[in-house]
Amino acid sequence: MAGGRPGRVEFSPFARFCGECWDVIVCFADPQQTTRSAREYRICVDVSDAQPVTVGRVRRWAAPR
Repeated sequence: MAGGRPGRVEFSPFARFCGECWDVIVCFADPQQTTRSAREYRICVDVSDAQPVTVGRVRRWAAPR
């Protein structure tokens, strides 16, 4: 993970009706290429039921190291 940062979880602003959604954010970096930016992936998960489900699509972007 980039710069030793672990993945993190944040309350999602994009919640379904009667849902409890959280964003799981994971960051990956290439330790051999220090000039290349890291990639962050954000996955929205609805945990309001016994079986968590993903909501929407995976979002990704370049992140500073």
